[in-house]
Amino acid sequence: SKPLRDVALVWRGLPTKSMVKTFMTVAVALFSRSIGLMLAYSMLTRTAALSGTMALAAHQVTLQVWWLMSFLPEPMSVAAQTLITRDMKDRPDRVPKLIKTLFGMSGVLGIAAAAATCIILRAPGVASALVADVSVQKLMAGLVPFAVLSQSYCPLATLSDGICIGLGSFAHLPSIMVGSFLTTAAGLAVVASRGLGVVGVWGCMNVFIASRIMGHVVLSTKLRQYVKKAFGRSKHVDQVLVPEGVAP
Repeated sequence: SKPLRDVALVWRGLPTKSMVKTFMTVAVALFSRSIGLMLAYSMLTRTAALSGTMALAAHQVTLQVWWLMSFLPEPMSVAAQTLITRDMKDRPDRVPKLIKTLFGMSGVLGIAAAAATCIILRAPGVASALVADVSVQKLMAGLVPFAVLSQSYCPLATLSDGICIGLGSFAHLPSIMVGSFLTTAAGLAVVASRGLGVVGVWGCMNVFIASRIMGHVVLSTKLRQYVKKAFGRSKHVDQVLVPEGVAP
């Protein structure tokens, strides 16, 4: 069968300096975000290993479940990068409404992911299928509140990254990741020095995600502007006509 459409591939030469610069600007932001996440999760795991094999096993199982459920709201971030970029060119007036919709959907999916995380880690039948050791299951039960809490607002950090990329304002993303990484590293140092164990490690997981959100609040100027437009009250106030002599 013949192809429906032929695509002509023509060599146009090496990319220009401006093209490489544009590509690297985006690539560095995305690369630093991915590397920062992996380093943070690795650092959390390393600190959990200091508490022994049982604590490490509980941490690893909890982290795998948490990580799997965190992909549930991830498509909202990808949609933000695509749809906001499209509307910024053709219909910029739709961007605030789109951002409000994305935040709403991410909130719902975040709650759903948190509930699923709680059910998987707390249900005896599911927990025993993940790990057979009863002692590890008991340690996992102590981590559930921290895992559920961090899962509930993790989509806010992920979506904020996607919106900034869609708005074309992402030069500050590496700074946010470095700041959150250093904050988490300081927290983990306290956990290790005071022997707070794997519970302290998952407390630092919440510190890591919360610091990313705070980084956006402080550094993401364009994101703040569009969020204010999305959730701000309309300037146009409906006027209610009241007959004379009748109290409103």
